[in-house]
Amino acid sequence: MKRDRREENELSLGAYMGFISHELKNPLHALQSVASLLEPSSEKQVKYLDLLQGSLFSLEEVLKTFTDCSKISNGKLKITPHLGKTDIGDLVRTSVKLYSHTLSSKVSMEVNIGEGISECYFLADRIRLQQILNNAISNAIKFTPTGRITVNVFYRDSNEELEVLVVDSGVGFDKDANPFLLYSSGFEDSNIHSKKLSLHSSGIGLYLSKALSDAMNGDISLRKNDGKPGSTFTFKLRVPRYRERSNSFSSSSVESLSSGLNRLTSTAELTVPVIESTRVLVVDDEPLNRMVISEMLQRIGINRDSIHCLSDGSQVESFLLSPWGRRFDPTVILMDVFMHEMDGPDT
Repeated sequence: MKRDRREENELSLGAYMGFISHELKNPLHALQSVASLLEPSSEKQVKYLDLLQGSLFSLEEVLKTFTDCSKISNGKLKITPHLGKTDIGDLVRTSVKLYSHTLSSKVSMEVNIGEGISECYFLADRIRLQQILNNAISNAIKFTPTGRITVNVFYRDSNEELEVLVVDSGVGFDKDANPFLLYSSGFEDSNIHSKKLSLHSSGIGLYLSKALSDAMNGDISLRKNDGKPGSTFTFKLRVPRYRERSNSFSSSSVESLSSGLNRLTSTAELTVPVIESTRVLVVDDEPLNRMVISEMLQRIGINRDSIHCLSDGSQVESFLLSPWGRRFDPTVILMDVFMHEMDGPDT
């Protein structure tokens, strides 16, 4: 009976998380677009913009985690690894750089990438690897009010094993706690989770990381540091090398690159008058989205008078048939898929 109630609660919580993440995606993407349009004019503004973009990135990762966890709860998440050429060194440095903007002044973060990792590519699922690493770093930041966070990456050719360790000097967790069960337990049993962890987080990111790791036949753990504060997140996965990188170009490569640049330049010159004469009809029910799209269009050379905005698909037909719509005669229509009265496909 208790198990049935817990499963029912999990399903309802999963549906709720899915709804919340869907509703927040539009305003989040709009804020990210606005941030990309900002042009800081001082070092202080650059710093503030970095903090804004870092915070928006963190929020986006939370929403992605909510979406995936809601799918897991409803049994709809199908994790199929998409293997491809992956620069693991770049992947790790990107995550560290993005999350470094969210650190407080009392916390430092460093990264150590093992020998031979940055000199080649690997055959891996970049998106899922990034998700697991982001969750580990985010978790470390959450529980480290002061101190240091270190990201260590190693590779063993003997068994083609990638090992990632995220070590923090934070509050740690109780010896008997299992952080990977925090979300799935629903906090009903006080013996299976740490009071320290429950004060800060529901453990959703770790819960998802465990599910992703299991799907890729990886090994994941989080243990308390021996004899010192904090914890260590460890992730191991078999990842074969893809191919060695080459830092040199052959003469044929140089000629091909030069030819491509020439074609790109000539194409760019030809498109300027085409862009200036383009008339764009923007249809979106979010006012902020309409403003951002209009600004972006103007930045690529389209005149403000050549951009017209509508707030719903139901307005398109009447506009196109009106005298002004006939004179405007849009060459391009940018339309949102989901809107209040009439969606894009129905229009």
